Amino acid sequence: MKTAAAVVAVLGWGGVLAALWYAMLAPTPPGLGSLIAVTTVSLLVGTIVPGFLLAITERTRRSLIMQEEKDAARVRARAARRDGER
Repeated sequence: MKTAAAVVAVLGWGGVLAALWYAMLAPTPPGLGSLIAVTTVSLLVGTIVPGFLLAITERTRRSLIMQEEKDAARVRARAARRDGER
């Protein structure tokens, strides 16, 4: 997910730069509304989506750690019960 977040961020920022570059070099400049829309969408995609992907990664990592801790506690409890029965 971290790699996907980095790729989305690069593509989003690349979209901002491409929109501005196109506006400067196009023989007929695009309308101001479309330029603002493309730049805004690219900027939002480049900033919000990577943060969301990184949050999902962190949430998943934390839940896996919690699950491992629960499993370890169950194993310890079983071992303690087994030792108590002997």
